[in-house]
Formats: sequence, structure tokens, C-alpha cells
Amino acid sequence: MRRLLNSLVIVTSLITLFSCHSKLADVVEPPVMNTGKTYRVTGMGAYPKDSANNPVQSKLMAREAAMQDAYRQLLETLAGVQVKANVTVSDAITQSAETKTFVEGHIRGATIVAERNDAAKGIYEMDLELVCDHRFFDYILRAMR
Repeated sequence: MRRLLNSLVIVTSLITLFSCHSKLADVVEPPVMNTGKTYRVTGMGAYPKDSANNPVQSKLMAREAAMQDAYRQLLETLAGVQVKANVTVSDAITQSAETKTFVEGHIRGATIVAERNDAAKGIYEMDLELVCDHRFFDYILRAMR
């Protein structure tokens, strides 16, 4: 199941990142790789409530939360998000509405390009960037084998 999900993420990424071009004749050209595409996201993490007890630990926790948020956003951008929704209606009135989102996959090669720490406001921000050059596509093609 996990292998199938990983394959689905890779195929979705390839469809998103490759631009296909074909002629009207019987010959079909291979996909053209967009090697100049750069994805950049900003993750945010909040300081825990008890940040006064250990400010160093609080900063590290907020930084880790910002990093996880940035990776999640990057994966959502590359692979998309699975959305499940459930609405219960009775007598033409909505009784309950529930929406769940899910994203899973692998990110390799992303780099931290900037970090901002505002301890007074309790926010830590991290900019993460992924450059889709030939190394990125080589990795995806190797993973498909």
C-alpha cells in the first residue's frame, strides 16, 4: 500500500512538473523537463505557552514546528492534497460538516534559505526552497525503477 502511494505521489509530481509536447504525426516527443522551476514556501511555528521556563527550548520547538509546516506546504505544492469531506443533512438543514486533508510523501533536496525569529510575538518563520533541476528529475526517475 505504501509503495502504491509513493508511486502515486511520484506520478503526480511528474505530471505536475513535466510539460508534455507531441506532434500530430505518429512520433511522440519525450516530456520536456522544466529545469528552472523553484518552489519556495514559508513555514510558521508558534512558541509554546510555557516559553518563560526555558526560552532556548521554546525557540527550538518553534523552529521545528516552522520547519515541519514548511515541508508540509512544499509537499502540498508538489503532490497535492487528498481531501475527504462528509456533510450530514436532515430536513434540508446541515447537521454536521467535517473536512479532513491528508498529504504524504518524500521531500529531498530542499534547503533553508531564511529564518526569522520574533520571540516577542511568539512566532518563528522559516523559508524553504526546492530547485527542480536535473538532479531532482534524476532522483524521481531513479525512484520509479
